[in-house]
Amino acid sequence: MGETEQMTGIVTTASIAGGTEKTPQNQQNFGKLIENDLKDGRNLLLKSKIPKESNDDKTSERVSRDIKCQQSSQCTNFVTKTPQLEKYFKLSDQIKKEIDQVIVKYPMKQSTHILNLIKNIDGPIGKQFIPSIKELTEDSESMLDSLNEEGQKPIPDVPLVHRYENKVLLFVSNVCAANCRACTRKRAIDKIEKIKMETIMKGVSYINKTKSINDVVVSGGDPFMLDVDEIDFILKTLISINHVETIRIGTRTPSTYPEAINDDLLKVLSKYVKKTREESKVLMIGVHFDHPAELTQESKEACFALFDVGIQLYNQSILLKGINDNPKTLAKLCLGLRKINVQPQYIYQCDPVEGTKHFRTKITDGINIMRKLRKLIPGPAIPIYVVDLPGGFKKVPVDLGYYINTHEPSNVTYFRDNEGIMRRYPIPFVNDDKDKK
Repeated sequence: MGETEQMTGIVTTASIAGGTEKTPQNQQNFGKLIENDLKDGRNLLLKSKIPKESNDDKTSERVSRDIKCQQSSQCTNFVTKTPQLEKYFKLSDQIKKEIDQVIVKYPMKQSTHILNLIKNIDGPIGKQFIPSIKELTEDSESMLDSLNEEGQKPIPDVPLVHRYENKVLLFVSNVCAANCRACTRKRAIDKIEKIKMETIMKGVSYINKTKSINDVVVSGGDPFMLDVDEIDFILKTLISINHVETIRIGTRTPSTYPEAINDDLLKVLSKYVKKTREESKVLMIGVHFDHPAELTQESKEACFALFDVGIQLYNQSILLKGINDNPKTLAKLCLGLRKINVQPQYIYQCDPVEGTKHFRTKITDGINIMRKLRKLIPGPAIPIYVVDLPGGFKKVPVDLGYYINTHEPSNVTYFRDNEGIMRRYPIPFVNDDKDKK
């Protein structure tokens, strides 16, 4: 294959610097482009613009969505220490001692938005975000990296996981607005230094040269905790890769830190919605709501704002013991999401990650919940119940193992209906007939 055949439409230095010209560059030049652009410091990694602290002493007052936060990861309205929690609710000396023990291993950082939602630390929101001594329980079944993300990085020390042939996870941030206590990435979030843009661009370079990749999931941490100029630059480079057709951004800020969905961010996203449409590509955002109490007015407005600029929204939840592990709660959540133009996509079985055993339900409990959920809500609002197999062996829908049952010798298939009764279906589950040509 000749050099010209290997070229793809990567943006040039001129376009990054503010122009509109788009010229093909080969992989070698692309790497030099990124390196040179970082050295010159043009259009990204601008000087931090940390918002000034307000003189308003009303710490419980929510910040409106249109207040700009140019450097979200450095905003001051986060709680990281136990004494700060007492501004929101009363804690016993024993609980404070236990929280201090936990955050030595698993940091705590919570937004004021989340803290204002917590009525009781043992309630559905409190359990999700306030550290519990149960996180330090010994658990032989759990793993530090249950999905083997570190083992599926094609380039060492580059935050990119290539598990499926056609899609990759590109980590652009290790910072969140709120540390979920059931997080799959407890090992890294808010524990290591910020991911450098040079490192992110090495991942982008890998995507550029790997033609089988057409779907990129931009994740973290939370990508929307980056400066908008950084988000702009990452989207610009990804969309310029010819074989990338879908870009998905995973964020929990609409539920934990809705003020991040501000006018500056929406302006950037709107630009790339238009860009992807022109090039027959798709820009989507995956949000994360686990309980209907998270559907506050601010969170709804954030989702509406994203939808209004033309972005498709979908939700991924985790099944959490004592929080949302009942059909009525999940029905309220799913119906609430549909009302704000968010499609319920997945309900994940809680991963066997260290420090999360107290959140995990039995698989059979999840199956029974889903069976009952189908009776409560319409089809378009029903998510898929999945397990992400430990070791990085991909996700599987749990319902398949429950609803399908075959008998040998088999020329029929049996399904369990919503009452758990076996029903005969005349078509075999597996067709063993050899092709006759």
